[in-house]
This record gives sequence, C-alpha cells and structure tokens, in this order.
Amino acid sequence: LYAVTCKALDLTFGYMNTRVQFGKPIGSFQALQHRAVDLWIQKELASAIVDHAVKVADEDHNAVKLAEAASRVKSRCSDAGIDLTRDCIRLHGAIGFTDDYDAGLHLQRAIVLQAWMGNAAEQRRRFDATRARHEKPEADSAAIMARIKPAKLPGEPGERPMDTDWNALSDEEFRYEAIAYYEKHYPKHQLFMMKRPRKSNIYDYMRTCSEHGWLAPNWPRIWGGMELSPAKQVILFEERERIGVSRVLEHGLNLLGPALMKFGTEEQKQKYLPRILSVDYIFCQGYSEPNAGSDLASLQTKAVLDGDHYVVNGSKIWTSLAQDANHMFLLARTDPEAKRQAGISFFILDLKTPGVTIKPIVNITGEPEFCQCFFDNVRIPRENIVGGLNNGWTVAKGLLGFERLNSGSPRRPQYPMNKTRDIANARGLWDDAEFRSKYTKLEMDVYDLALLYQRYADVISRGETPGPGMSMLKIWSSETTMRMNALMIEIAGSSASLSSEKVEFGEGQDKTGANIMGSFYILFPATIAAGANDIQRNILAKRALGLP
Repeated sequence: LYAVTCKALDLTFGYMNTRVQFGKPIGSFQALQHRAVDLWIQKELASAIVDHAVKVADEDHNAVKLAEAASRVKSRCSDAGIDLTRDCIRLHGAIGFTDDYDAGLHLQRAIVLQAWMGNAAEQRRRFDATRARHEKPEADSAAIMARIKPAKLPGEPGERPMDTDWNALSDEEFRYEAIAYYEKHYPKHQLFMMKRPRKSNIYDYMRTCSEHGWLAPNWPRIWGGMELSPAKQVILFEERERIGVSRVLEHGLNLLGPALMKFGTEEQKQKYLPRILSVDYIFCQGYSEPNAGSDLASLQTKAVLDGDHYVVNGSKIWTSLAQDANHMFLLARTDPEAKRQAGISFFILDLKTPGVTIKPIVNITGEPEFCQCFFDNVRIPRENIVGGLNNGWTVAKGLLGFERLNSGSPRRPQYPMNKTRDIANARGLWDDAEFRSKYTKLEMDVYDLALLYQRYADVISRGETPGPGMSMLKIWSSETTMRMNALMIEIAGSSASLSSEKVEFGEGQDKTGANIMGSFYILFPATIAAGANDIQRNILAKRALGLP
C-alpha cells in the first residue's frame, strides 16, 4: 500500500508540473497545491509508521506490541492508499479515469490491498481491543510509578545530579524520573493552567528547573542542557501534559538559544546562553509587523548605522508576553536598496534601552498575551547583530525551523486527548461505538505525529538541516489538536459552554474536571502562529513538492 501511494503521488506531481490550463501549469494553482500537500502529508505519516512497524518487528517480540504496530501501520496505509489514489485521479481530471492510464491502476490496487487482512476501520478496532486502559486508565502518577522499577542512580528521584546521562536510561526508567521531577517541583495550584503563563506564574519554577538542570531538554550538555534524545523528549511531553504542567517562557530556550548555537559568535554564545539558562534573560520575539505577518520579508522596521550602534525605528506586533521579557530578538531592514530578504539583519535588544515602548493587547479570552512594541531611535550595539550584517533572513529561517519543530510537537494535542479520555470515562462513553471509533482514529493520529516528530528532531539533533518538510509537523499537530478539541467539546455536551471555567464530570473515582473552552481558545492560535497553516502549505508545495 505504501509503495502504491508513492507511485501515485510521483505520477500526479509530474502531471501537475506539465499539464497546462489557462496558460499555466495546473500545479501553480493554489487550491490544487494545497490538496497535493495534504496528500503528501498522509504519505509521510505512512512512511513514519512503516519505519516504526519494521523496527518493532526487528527489535521487540512482545505479541501485544507487534499486534498494535501491525494494526497501526495497516490502518494508516489503508486510509492513505485509498485517499491518495482516489484524489490523484481527481487531480489528473478525465485522463486519470481512463483504462490505459496508470492512475486508475493504482486506485484499483489500493482498493484490493486496503481490504486484504482487514481494512482501516477493522484495524482500528483491533488496535483498540488490544488495550484495557480505557476502562481503567493509568492516569494517576503513583499508579504509573508503582509499576516501573526506578533506575539505580545517585540521589533521589526528582533530585538527581545535573550530569545524569538520561539517554542511558530505558524509556520507562526515564518516564519514572520525569514524573518524580514534575510531581515534586511543579506548583500544584497551577496545574492545567488554561492560559499562557505569565512571569509571575512561572518564573520561580523556571529557576528551580535551571538549578536542577531540567530547563533545557533539547540543549547540548556543553551549554547546560539535558541533551535528550527525541524519544525521551516525547516522553517528557507526554508526562508534562498528563500531569498538567504549563509551558515556560520559552522564546530564549527553544528559539534564540538554538539559533545562537548555530549562527552566533563565540562572544554572543558566552554572553547570552548562560543567562538564558539561568533565567536572568527572558526573551520575546520581534518579527511580525502590522503589514508584515506571514509575509515577513515585507517588514518596514529600519536600522541605520550610526558609529558603533544601529538606530532602530518602527514597530512589532503580536509579540507574545513582551511585557514580561527583558530582551528581544528582532528583525530590521539594514539595506533598503537590497532585495526584500537580502537587506534584513537579526538583532538582540535589551528592552531597557531608551526609546522602547510596549503596549499589551488583550486577546479573545481577556488575557494580555500579545503586545505591540514601538521603537523610537532605539540604539543597538553593532556587536548585537547575529549571523552577520544583512544575513538576518538566513538566521530567521533557521529560527523558524526550531519554532515549527516546537509548534509541531506531540505536546499540543496531549491535553485535549487526555481530557477527552477522562470525560469519556466519567460519562461512561466507551460503550458508544461512534465515540470510540472517533477517539481511536484521532489517538492514532497523535501517535503517528510523535513518530514523524522524532524523525525531524533526530535530524536537528545531528546538527543537520531538516528542510522545508518540517512545516508539515506544524500543520498536522495544530489541526490534529483542533480535531481532538472538537471531539472533547462534542462529548462534553451542554457543559461545553462559552465559559473558560473548569467543568466537572462524573462522580467518585471517575470524577474529572476539564477547561473545555479554555483549551479551545489557548490551542486554536497554533494554526496561525509560526506561519499560518495555509502559508505552510504554500511553502511545502513549492519547496518540498517542487510544484511551480
């Protein structure tokens, strides 16, 4: 099935590049490009689960795990095979439906193979039947830790030495350590905070993480990070979302830090990286402008050299939590005569510099999450340029790659997935075949996202460039999150009101609470942030699929 999808896509992309209508190749039409991208994402998800299933078959002889992997790979490839071969005919038009053209042969082959040994729906039922956790979910930290034998390490769980080699632990041993750390150090009164945490909420916890070496899971050890493998990072995401741990103020940690490691001078690394890790420097991002959102290259903020400083004038908007930051990394135009991308530089700015004004913007939930920042003759030392003069676009693209990896992590759909499961237990919905079918399909979408995420995280951890394909992570993560949110709203029934308050479901040991609309409002912007999903589809169509 996977081979059939690959052949059908190759045939279709070639046709879209050569078939001319209205004087243009049909592959240049945005509507068709977006359809082609969605098909390609399905093929890439199938590729990730095929690799995983082969690995399980080679390395793990546990019958349950083999059965789960077999059902997952058959389900994903069956859906992808039918969807891709059917839509490839549509993208060809009438010629795709002729008997002597291979597009129809691919569809016929996919129809036969998807039914052989159980179609996608049957495989999802088999996958669901292998697990008993719906009836008795292992959602309690104590229950999970009770079944895991902790690693023999110096110190106590949650208080291990900073130089511990976490990647040397088994996945289950590391899960134990992650649970122990969060349960011991994260403030209980801030669990499941359905808003972006402010500095007043999260700063003390960040300092605690810094002191224990848990603040930067993806940073290399030479800079004080945990240097976790992608698989261990996924475990961290899973436990963080299950327990209800909030995000931290992460622009410096997840975006600027990795960018400095790649593009910064040695002096910049020595100055900023330790201070980011100690939480002395908290950064915000100065990219978008009132007329330069997704079209970032049209930014108008200018920086003019004056002696040893650049004088910056202009403004930035949608700057998340700028009021809580003391530094900003921003893009400004340093050569107005150059092509749009060629005349931009990447600066680091101390927000205490005279001429900076920050005005919060209240979002739809009543929170001042965004800000507009104004620069009136703000002087930035010339040594604060990262990556070289007029090379800001290259740095920005690299940093956006890190942002899209973060935006595309399996962390985002974890909260609505966990809460959907909890509400289903509280309301006794596991005997409802329609709900169970919807949930299992979405749950498998989340699991396959984790496999695709690990593939790209592996590339970055090796110091390689992941390429434009990483945009698909952001698309699939944010849209899977919204689909899971929609299912949570559906099963909440009349309790899913336009309220951000916590709603209680069930009684006794199955009783649970969920912030239904709070989850919706905090996660929905992920489809817009780091480049709107439609823009990501444009990028993938041209740079990954080679469409005109």
